[in-house]
Amino acid sequence: MEVYFTFVIEICWSKERIIEVYLNVIEMGPGVYGAEAAAQYYFNKSASDLTKKEAATIAAILPNPIRWSASHPTPYIIKKRNWIVRHMKYIDIKEL
Repeated sequence: MEVYFTFVIEICWSKERIIEVYLNVIEMGPGVYGAEAAAQYYFNKSASDLTKKEAATIAAILPNPIRWSASHPTPYIIKKRNWIVRHMKYIDIKEL
């Protein structure tokens, strides 16, 4: 069933739309759903006001935001965050 829906979604939606929906429904903390809620929860600011480092820290706690915290990153999360920040310069959101 999941394969069917994945196929349909990829045919009907752009990559930008898929990422948008994913970022608005994914659990990013205990009871925290979506990028905006995560920004408020971890950094007390809007997602549009996050620094690259803050946004990368939220991304780094995935896929297990219950185990890890963006506001209290472990050395492992810091290492992941730094890798993400280094690679951000290679991504043009318009290409997605």
